Amino acid sequence: QAATRVAVIELGAAGTVRRTTTAASDSAVSVDGVASFWSALHGYGRKLQHAGMPMVPDLFSRPDSGVVVGLTGVDLDNMPTLNSLMNENGDETSSNNRVVGHMEVPGKQCNKMMKNVKQMDAVETPTEIKSTFKTRAEESGISGLQLDVTSANAADVDAQIASLINDASFENTKTVVLHLVVEEEDGAAPRRDFGRRLEEA
Repeated sequence: QAATRVAVIELGAAGTVRRTTTAASDSAVSVDGVASFWSALHGYGRKLQHAGMPMVPDLFSRPDSGVVVGLTGVDLDNMPTLNSLMNENGDETSSNNRVVGHMEVPGKQCNKMMKNVKQMDAVETPTEIKSTFKTRAEESGISGLQLDVTSANAADVDAQIASLINDASFENTKTVVLHLVVEEEDGAAPRRDFGRRLEEA
């Protein structure tokens, strides 16, 4: 079954988002639930965050900016950096220690989620991802960019995301929250599950 996943990643100073005691298996939320989290964290609109969410904003520390990166048509098997970010929470031993947590929305919901972001750029090529992100990260509140991933540009998109995550210019005095929204292409998740079952057999 198709699903859209969201990874919440802190760049710069950490501590603006907290994981709750909600189990990983209970990370399924609605489009409105994701929007309520974005609103509570970045202070737009008047929505209260839905109850039972896997993450909440910190009561005392607020991020300087939030940028949503929406990727459609993704096959995670061909994108190792993205695959790792979408499947691992950060901890002291993880290379992805910037990943706070994940949310999952049933179905193909990237476009619907992006409609909750008023300032949004549609980028045409992977090389625009990092520069557009850094421009948006200078703005307060929440903004976003969206790109369709294909077999031809998947490797370049993955490299751009890796470069963004490891960019040292996000200094520890400022926090930018990256909301990575990944909508897999038809058949990608079932293929990966089938491959995992074969490995376990």
